Amino acid sequence: MHNGSVFSDWRRVAQDYAGVHMTLRAIVATQGFRFPVEGGLAAAPYWDLESVLWLRWCFSGLRLVEITPPRDPE
Repeated sequence: MHNGSVFSDWRRVAQDYAGVHMTLRAIVATQGFRFPVEGGLAAAPYWDLESVLWLRWCFSGLRLVEITPPRDPE
């Protein structure tokens, strides 16, 4: 807890989940809001774009799928 805000314990979350996917819909619905949780108020989430927060490695290897070349300026 910091200044009355409760923050996620990402190490604990990583025990059960490899990552957290924050969708655009969830970002729009929660941006800047604080929610009551056990121990206080959840820290306001400020995710700027849909993304995945990877908490631990869960892949068997790496493989390049595609490279998109840059567009020529018009």
